[in-house]
Amino acid sequence: MKKLTQEEFVAKATKKHNGFYSYEKAIYVNSETKVVITCPKHGDFEQLPSNHLRGQGCWHCGNERNAKRNHETPRFYQRKIHYGVGISDYNASLSDDKAYITWMNMLKRCYDESVRHKFPTYKDCTVCDEWLSFSAFREWFYNNYIEGYSLDKDILVKGNKLYSPDTCCFVPQEINAMLTKAESIRGELPLGVGKSGKNFLARISIGKKLILLGCYDTPVEAFRVYKKAKEQRICDVAKEYFDKNLISKKVYKALLNYKIEITD
Repeated sequence: MKKLTQEEFVAKATKKHNGFYSYEKAIYVNSETKVVITCPKHGDFEQLPSNHLRGQGCWHCGNERNAKRNHETPRFYQRKIHYGVGISDYNASLSDDKAYITWMNMLKRCYDESVRHKFPTYKDCTVCDEWLSFSAFREWFYNNYIEGYSLDKDILVKGNKLYSPDTCCFVPQEINAMLTKAESIRGELPLGVGKSGKNFLARISIGKKLILLGCYDTPVEAFRVYKKAKEQRICDVAKEYFDKNLISKKVYKALLNYKIEITD
């Protein structure tokens, strides 16, 4: 994929946003290195070029548009503590704020005992100190969010238990679902392995189809076949999205290096 020049980035961004923003302070390095963009109403903000070229802009402007659409005036909301740790400290209506919904769900997964009991994969998961403040999480969210994508904490750092700016990213639903372990469904067998009589089946899901890869004498043999097919599938899907500029280079490289283990 051809790297844009400074001039090409500015031209594309200007066209995408109808000349609304100024790029005098923007130093374009690549699509995944943040640049400084100047909003005529709210001043400078940083954003990933890839997200900006997809249509994302100043999140202050976005908040004002949401308030206007809902016939509301941004106002001060009393600071609230959620799940004993999260501080809601943003001065605006939050009822339909995507960042707020995502933040609350993240806190719930980490600090709601009923959720942790029902979904053991969230045991010992925590949120970094910075993101316990909603306003800090919201700023990161709108600098990185891609419409329709899911927040993920495991792709960049496999087995990660901490939600933080360094460990989280946004990925398409297909990729997010592709890496789901479904422990409650498969039981004690390894990933990708089922049983039929005395045989162990290696199977892989592609889309809505469950494809049989073969029958084997042991679950370990079946898993090895599944592992090879699954890792190749992850690479194929990652390349497809990256070639269309739908995932970042950081996410792409992490997926190429993603390994399926029998202990997963």
